Amino acid sequence: MKILGPATAAMVAAILCASAAAMADDASDLLAKHKAYVGWQFGDGTFRTLTIDSSLLKNGTVEGTYHEVRMGAVYRETATNDRGTRNDGFTGNIFWSTNLNGFPRPVRGDEAKYAVSLSYLFNEGTTALMGADRGTASIDGQSVRVVRVGPEGAFPIDLYIDPSSGAYRQAVIDPEGTYNDTLDILGYTDALPGKKIIATWKHADSSYSHRVDKVVANGDVTTEQLHPPAPAAYWEFKNDQPFKIEFIDRDAGPRIHVMAKVNGVLGTFLLDTGASDIFLSRAFADKANVKRAFSQQFSGVASTLKGEFAKADTVEIGGNVLHDVLVGAGGQPGDRDAPDGLIGFDLFAGAIVNVSLDNQTMTILDPKTHEVDHNQGITVAADLSQDVPIIPMMVEHKVQVNALLDSGGGTYMLFNAGLLKYGVSMLVDPDPNKIASHLAIGGIGGGYEVGECGNLDNISVGPIVYDHVPACSVHGAVAERQILVGLDFLKGFNMLFDYPDSYLILIPRKQ
Repeated sequence: MKILGPATAAMVAAILCASAAAMADDASDLLAKHKAYVGWQFGDGTFRTLTIDSSLLKNGTVEGTYHEVRMGAVYRETATNDRGTRNDGFTGNIFWSTNLNGFPRPVRGDEAKYAVSLSYLFNEGTTALMGADRGTASIDGQSVRVVRVGPEGAFPIDLYIDPSSGAYRQAVIDPEGTYNDTLDILGYTDALPGKKIIATWKHADSSYSHRVDKVVANGDVTTEQLHPPAPAAYWEFKNDQPFKIEFIDRDAGPRIHVMAKVNGVLGTFLLDTGASDIFLSRAFADKANVKRAFSQQFSGVASTLKGEFAKADTVEIGGNVLHDVLVGAGGQPGDRDAPDGLIGFDLFAGAIVNVSLDNQTMTILDPKTHEVDHNQGITVAADLSQDVPIIPMMVEHKVQVNALLDSGGGTYMLFNAGLLKYGVSMLVDPDPNKIASHLAIGGIGGGYEVGECGNLDNISVGPIVYDHVPACSVHGAVAERQILVGLDFLKGFNMLFDYPDSYLILIPRKQ
């Protein structure tokens, strides 16, 4: 090994510092060129408000429309297609979105980080950030420069910049992460003379593209236009007292069953926090005479099911009535003791729901008239953006994951086999003929994947530690840093669901 003398070492350090400074300057110059190209930057007063109408296209055909209203960083976007309307937005404090029934829910966790990154991109906030030069790349044969920016509280963004014009050609959000998303930026349009916004773009892995059709800059916008609209479905709260449910704690998989009337027809349903909808079996949907709306493919663990959404005039649970609610329908959910379907997200979305496994009761309360006591258990902020509760958890005290809490799940926790590369260990009998260690994992639709099963040391959330966790590693059923936690964990608690404020309270059971 050659040892550098003090003078030589100082010279090398100076060259390296000068090179790093030059790269930083190059990144700053490229961001400045983009700012000059679009003619504005977020917060400079150019746009007091923006109203944008755009289309979703596939092979040149309009498949849906968007109406977006912006006032600074605050916005609301309404997406409409032949299946209904969804809204999402930002209040200035929290991001929110609605499901097909119009129930708003706060967006938290990684989904919120993604939303912040997207807002920086489309609101021209990226040029106010420090950039790092990431070298060159080629897009459609054209050489571009790559600059990485890191918005605070968001995922990093790699910006692929045309060095001649300063236009962004591509943006990659969370480049090395699990939320990796590449957006091809196909064109810009003037919102005001010399003030450009992104006008045509698409997700790189999608056959759909987005096209701005009309822009109104600095027009009148009311605060009402920025608020979440009233849900299409609505609750009629008639009973604030507990009513009976059935909790079955069995080795083959614990279950919670609830009785409900759909259009006046009584049925037995599985209470399933992992279901993004209220879902009816085909036989029960026909019996309840729900009105078919549009076809839909429903996804479950390792399988899918063809069905449709249908409109139920009423869903009555414990004397409380949910009106005008879209429900899923088709096939057979597969629980022999709850043959009529699943009660999922829309039960919880607009109400406070208290599930006591100790008393085998449920209480449904009006969030406008009832306060939630967060001191009675462990309060966890839940990300509900996918219409299921997702919370941060730790696996073996060393790997942070997003945990989907699924009261319809059985004995085994599911995790992606890719999690093993982070040091998570599980002993599994290698003999594939050993049924106890090689189980068929499936769900709605009847499909399955064979998982390798054993025990993990523990999983934890806050002060709660669950030891000797029966678990199965799978490949396609869950994402790499996501786990699916079933009722085998949740049955240790009475549960208070405060979905309107995006919280779940886990109350340790007395038994």
